[in-house]
Amino acid sequence: MRPEDRFRARCRMYLDAALPAPGWFTAIEHGRKHGGSDQQRMAEWSRMKAQGVKVGIADLMIVYRGRVLWAELKVGKNKPSE
Repeated sequence: MRPEDRFRARCRMYLDAALPAPGWFTAIEHGRKHGGSDQQRMAEWSRMKAQGVKVGIADLMIVYRGRVLWAELKVGKNKPSE
């Protein structure tokens, strides 16, 4: 499991315990940009783009009492995209 995957799992555990009802959250999976050949990565992004996945969307969406909070999760030297 990648460091960001572990961090996302810890955030999920925290939110499961700490976010009061009627709040809810979801993780946004953007696939893996790394791994596989260039052709495999291009095919994966093409598949996700065809389904409406957008680059730059945050990793978590938290909804509580009509308000939405977006959270971008980064670990180490990873940087957010524009």
